[in-house]
Amino acid sequence: GFSSGQAVVGNLGAAFRGYSDAVSILDGKKGSFAALSSGDNGTAEREARRQSKASLKFARFCNDVLQLATGEADQTQTNSTALPPEMTSALAGGTDSGLPPVSQYPPLVVKHVLRALSLDASLKPHQLVPRVLALVGQNKETLAEFESGVESVPSWVFISWVSQILSVMEQPEGRVLARVLERVAEEFPQALYYPFNVSQPAFGDVARERTSRVARLLHNPLLDQFVTALSDLSHPNLKLKDWLSEISMRLQRRDNQGAQEAFREMYRDCLDARALAAAERQAGDDLIAYARNFESKIVSALGKDGVKLARMSATEYKNAISSVSHVLDREDLAHGKMQLSRFSKWLADYDQSRGAAPPRGARGKLPRGTISDFTESDAGGIEVPGQYGGFCRPDPGSHVTIVGFDQTLTCFSSIRRPKVLIIRGSDEKEYRFVVKGGEDLRLDQRIEQLFEVMNNALRVDPMCARRRLGVRTYGAIPVSSRCGLLEFVSPTRTIHDVIASGLAASLNLQTPDGAKTLLSDVQKGWQQWLTSHTGAVSSLQEAYQKSYTSLSRQSFEAQLGVAGGKLPSDALRAGIAQQAPGAESFLALRGQFARSLAALSICGYVAGVGDRHLQNFLLDVADGTLVPIDFGYSFGTATQMLPVPELVPFRLTRQFAQLLRPLDTLDLLKIDMTRVMTVLQENKDVLVAVMDVFVKEPLVDWRNESLKRRAALGAKGRKGAVAALRDGDEDEQMEVLEQEHVSLKIENAARKLARWNPAEVTLAELQQSMVNGKPFFRSLEGIVRGDPRVNARAKVDGKICATVQQQVECLIDQATDPNLVGRMWIGWAPWV
Repeated sequence: GFSSGQAVVGNLGAAFRGYSDAVSILDGKKGSFAALSSGDNGTAEREARRQSKASLKFARFCNDVLQLATGEADQTQTNSTALPPEMTSALAGGTDSGLPPVSQYPPLVVKHVLRALSLDASLKPHQLVPRVLALVGQNKETLAEFESGVESVPSWVFISWVSQILSVMEQPEGRVLARVLERVAEEFPQALYYPFNVSQPAFGDVARERTSRVARLLHNPLLDQFVTALSDLSHPNLKLKDWLSEISMRLQRRDNQGAQEAFREMYRDCLDARALAAAERQAGDDLIAYARNFESKIVSALGKDGVKLARMSATEYKNAISSVSHVLDREDLAHGKMQLSRFSKWLADYDQSRGAAPPRGARGKLPRGTISDFTESDAGGIEVPGQYGGFCRPDPGSHVTIVGFDQTLTCFSSIRRPKVLIIRGSDEKEYRFVVKGGEDLRLDQRIEQLFEVMNNALRVDPMCARRRLGVRTYGAIPVSSRCGLLEFVSPTRTIHDVIASGLAASLNLQTPDGAKTLLSDVQKGWQQWLTSHTGAVSSLQEAYQKSYTSLSRQSFEAQLGVAGGKLPSDALRAGIAQQAPGAESFLALRGQFARSLAALSICGYVAGVGDRHLQNFLLDVADGTLVPIDFGYSFGTATQMLPVPELVPFRLTRQFAQLLRPLDTLDLLKIDMTRVMTVLQENKDVLVAVMDVFVKEPLVDWRNESLKRRAALGAKGRKGAVAALRDGDEDEQMEVLEQEHVSLKIENAARKLARWNPAEVTLAELQQSMVNGKPFFRSLEGIVRGDPRVNARAKVDGKICATVQQQVECLIDQATDPNLVGRMWIGWAPWV
């Protein structure tokens, strides 16, 4: 008989023929189209848009069939969803279905997306650019199709994706993509300068050779000085510590030559007082004093040029620098307001009209040859960073340039001592940026980019667009692999501060300080309760780990009630109400808060963003939007790498859940969450393609993570990739582990987009975590699975949820289960 599989195949074949006929008819019109364009402009534009739309539809269709055929759509599912055999053979082009063989789809997708972009470079075709970049390297045909089609696509289309392009410079497709980078460098040099500066140091010989012209086009001494000056805003103490731990990492990998190279870089960066004071650098007095103080100590420990490192083991090194480390660790670093010139005289003296900061004492005369080094495009000075977002052609001529900097910095008290730098623009406005040193801001940048791609998908969906569902993003600009700028988001306050002032209002306390005391008292009470109920423990960490076996769901439920009961349940509500002049504006703020919470929870869940304590949410006090900040723990790191792993998918604690009363907050959130998750799943291929860059250019932090995991695994002698390479080369073993570690993160993200039960995703992350193999591990798994009597997530059949709605119900269940919430680390404040 005629099966449903055959019917579907027949329909797909008919659709394929229909699309290709339509596109080739339009192809035939190309000639008349050219004639049109010389006449009436409006008609030509309409015709171009029509052709673009047709190509895009065909590209999407081919992409969908490709995913079906290669099982990509279900690469993360269990085998319950296998296709019927007649479909499998037809999709492989094996019958008279009218469908081409699978190998022909990637070139068709590439060809028609590029064609759509060359005719109309608006938002919709843009969304498929990362997918095209992921397909380009698949085979010779796709590469050839890309090479012939890309020349007619405007170069600015690729600005948002230069990180993805830079990450494959060593691959075969790098040869063709290097040409795209050259075009961007010719037209928009400052759009490419920073990403290139970040990626280039890690290039091998092939990539260096391929990008040599790009490097020449981007050569810009003024920008080089600016980047060095920004990194000089890092506290010299922290800079030195970072370099010393970099040398240690290299010795742990037994890379003694690399350790010596790092020593030389460290010497140039922090210890050479003459170079620091030189005209081209003009570092501040604090940095120079530091260099004079530590140079001799470090040279006597490690030798001139680090010669002693050639034969040092990691342990010998640790002993050699122990006295220096001791001094560095004990130092108390200042914060608050500071003079810019303490860190960088170059920035303090920068004046655009002179092209750069003149050396002190040169009375405005520049050393010979300074200006002549600059190419024409740099004569315009330094653009205020962050002006290349968006989906239309940038116009560098109208961009704001930097005329100077405010003489005062504001230094935060957080660990890395980030500083707010105020840039004065040529438009007479001030631009605030947070300068973060010692951190690879590529993670923040990539998460923000992923949120942007999600936002674009949500904007195209009518219901999400109507409800303004999306995640508020901000600029994150890494300027080197150790330093970057974050756009300062104002007017905002942390949720912690909003709750504290709401508490003060609810309890009639005179100052927010009273509220902060109350919050810390509740925290102390929690710590006392936990340590007294877990027997003799030497640390809080141990108390948490013992609680997996010794404390029940009921204990945590009761204790969350006790701790939460010490705070009025409407503190957040009261805090938000303080920002509103009247009842109507309060309702508007509250509604926007709830919508942004729903979108942020789902988008953040897919990106695996953890560590959502109350300081990592900002509230935009003007409109009630939640702004997430600090993405150090992303893609499941908080579950995999912490000794007390995070077990909830997002924050939905008592204050958040009480916000919409008397309405049912969770029911209302569920509607928006389901819609957002549905749209993200419809755009799964694009999102996974964007995440692909993480695998191709892994971050320093993730490399270090895999080192730590390797140490933990080594102790347990885990089988798998490691065992297979036991006799292999040490470096090769590292590489495989690193790749495996990163690929698993992306695979878990893809599972979330394939309707996996969230508890199953958490269990998969715990399998790859630091606590796997610990005595409490089995109990922990049981806690995550939940109890079918009370937990929606424990009632799912198999690993996959039947619908998006069921997946969202499981997520809310996991986020609000006291047995998981109560086991979150104390600093996360689960009772608030």
